[in-house]
Amino acid sequence: MRVEAVIFDLDGTLVDSRQAFLHQNLDLLKEFGKRDARMEEAISLLGQSPSQILSTFGIPKSEHEKYVAKIDMSYINYYMKKYAKPFSGVSQCLKKLRDKGIRIGVATNTTREILEETLKWVKIKDLVNVAVCADGTVKEKPEPDMLLQVIEKLNVSSDKVIYVGDTELDVLAAKKAGLSCFITVSSGIGRLENIINLRPDVLIPGASWVCRVISARCGNEKYLSHLNIR
Repeated sequence: MRVEAVIFDLDGTLVDSRQAFLHQNLDLLKEFGKRDARMEEAISLLGQSPSQILSTFGIPKSEHEKYVAKIDMSYINYYMKKYAKPFSGVSQCLKKLRDKGIRIGVATNTTREILEETLKWVKIKDLVNVAVCADGTVKEKPEPDMLLQVIEKLNVSSDKVIYVGDTELDVLAAKKAGLSCFITVSSGIGRLENIINLRPDVLIPGASWVCRVISARCGNEKYLSHLNIR
């Protein structure tokens, strides 16, 4: 396999936003009538887009737009700035990939506003070639549409692409898209037992780990011996 591009999920993969979304999800549960909501319920919503979460609450799709805008702004102005931060080594990793001629994509179930603000907040916007999000024009993960759209925009062959994510939705989307799927296990927001049951191709500690391996053009016998980086 020759790697020409790496597509990353955003939250829980490039950005440590678990606590930000957990606190927002818990507040959303309470706001929409679940006053006694527990953190376990907030965890179950991780990885879903605002629209998917609203559907979980039984909100009709015709009413999603007005709520999504409010959810976005509260995340950007409060939860992101209070809780989110980049994972260590991610920025350096992306720079190394770019210097090796490997193109970088992002596919996230967050909205365009959150995507743009997050990339700027963690100072990696200029390192990403293509970013696709839940903007209403493409089906969200676990469907493969986002990944396929990023591949098309990057103008690379799908058999030369690695996808890096952190949730069950990421594994399902990658498998449907026919991509090799690397799943972070110590930095992500997905439930490890559920992820393992879906049999991702590789389990890794974090996104910066796979970046280091790829950019250094060296394999790891246990995990990455099949990679042949150009």
